[in-house]
Amino acid sequence: MKRLLNSLQFQLYATFGVISALVLVFVVSSSQSLLADDIRAQQSAAAADQRTSAYVLITLMHRYIDTQIDTDRESIRTLVNETVTSTGNILDALRQGSDKLDIVALNQLDLIVILDTVQLQWGQFQTAILAVFTGDVAEFETLMKSVENTGVSFGVYSDRLLKGLSTLGEQSQQSEVAINTSLAVLVFIMLVVATWVVVQSVRSINRLGQTASAFAAGDLKARAQVRTLNEIAQVGGTFNTMAEEISRLVAEMEQQVIL
Repeated sequence: MKRLLNSLQFQLYATFGVISALVLVFVVSSSQSLLADDIRAQQSAAAADQRTSAYVLITLMHRYIDTQIDTDRESIRTLVNETVTSTGNILDALRQGSDKLDIVALNQLDLIVILDTVQLQWGQFQTAILAVFTGDVAEFETLMKSVENTGVSFGVYSDRLLKGLSTLGEQSQQSEVAINTSLAVLVFIMLVVATWVVVQSVRSINRLGQTASAFAAGDLKARAQVRTLNEIAQVGGTFNTMAEEISRLVAEMEQQVIL
């Protein structure tokens, strides 16, 4: 009986051990998913800032050529330089990562390809802006067309990068849902198995006890119902062997009495 109880205890411990492992995997997976979501949110915010910077710079450059006051031009030029520096830092952070800006570098190949194009457009945009600052007033109109064209292109590719990050986020969320659903199903199955083991074991022990009681009460035909191949079935088989032997001895004694 002690072996029987130890076996039942082992089965329960093993089942709940697997359930605990699955729950741990679920917790770790959820934590990693939250971290990945936070990283993508930071990268998306950076890409959105790039897109905004493109149109801010175009607007500032229009104001620069429209004004005739040197002090205003100097103020606008300062704002443009600050925006250019900020945008350049964001691009570098998306490429290499930055603790200061709290941005993690992109590591998806398709997004890196888009980032390459964004940086190429950014270089052309910067060149067009510098040409305005160093060019003659008579050339401002022509130079501004170059600023607008390169700025719009930079903004378009920045928007593509933002959309790529958004698509990646949606795909990751779908994968996370699938993984979490699978883990939940596995935990449910293990709980069902654990419950089934307990119920079947208790039923088998009860049936064995009832059979033993019936046999002790004089029903020599009482036999345990052996339906499984575990230790309970072994005990039941042993009981049946003992019952058969006792029944045989009783039958022999009855034959001797008759003779």
